[in-house]
Amino acid sequence: MLRICPSCKKMLDITNFYKVKYYKSGFSSWCIECTKLYGIKKREERRLKVLHHYSNGEIKCKLCGYSNVRALVIDHINNDGAIHKRALKKKLRYEAGSSDIYKDLIDRNMPIGFQVLCCNCNTIKQFGRN
Repeated sequence: MLRICPSCKKMLDITNFYKVKYYKSGFSSWCIECTKLYGIKKREERRLKVLHHYSNGEIKCKLCGYSNVRALVIDHINNDGAIHKRALKKKLRYEAGSSDIYKDLIDRNMPIGFQVLCCNCNTIKQFGRN
């Protein structure tokens, strides 16, 4: 059976679509490839939105000024990241990853208590408190 993906406009076999039991057709509207690409795009948009907010508009490390977005992370200022992840795990019922944390921060309207650090400064901060 063939079906057209409304995103990429390709005619594909039904095996190229996720099964979704609560849809009338039994399959997702978008093909698997388009669904994956959309997820990647949305996660990156969320991440950049959070980094932009917590770095006051100029995305860079608060401590050293490093600005390569690939190496920047969100840091819990009060060192309560483990507590935050446990609370998310309880809420989501699975192990929370960084994209879940970004989504949670957006859903809670960017609460205070977070900053942007590069991976090096984040690691140095972590070892400095032990």
